[in-house]
Amino acid sequence: MLIHQTISILFMYTFCSVVVVYGQELAALIVLSEGSHLTQEGLITWCADKIPKYSLPRTVKILPDSIPKNAMGKINKKQLLKIYFPDSW
Repeated sequence: MLIHQTISILFMYTFCSVVVVYGQELAALIVLSEGSHLTQEGLITWCADKIPKYSLPRTVKILPDSIPKNAMGKINKKQLLKIYFPDSW
C-alpha cells in the first residue's frame, strides 16, 4: 500500500497496480496519463527517496493503454499476472 500511495503523488498515471511476483518481489504496472513522460528508472529513483528499500518495486512496467478489470470494475490482478508475468505462477 505504501508504494501505491507514493506513486499516486506523481499524478502521472491513469491506472496503477502493484503486484507480488516470483514469490516476494514487488512489481508496479502503470498506464500513464496522456502526455506523461515518466520512465521506469525515473519512477524507481523517485520512490527510492520516499519509501524503504524493501518496499521498492523491483520491476516497473509501463502498459499501453488499459488494465484488465473484473465485472465489478476493479483491477484484475490475476489477469495482469497471467499477461505480464506468465512464468511467476
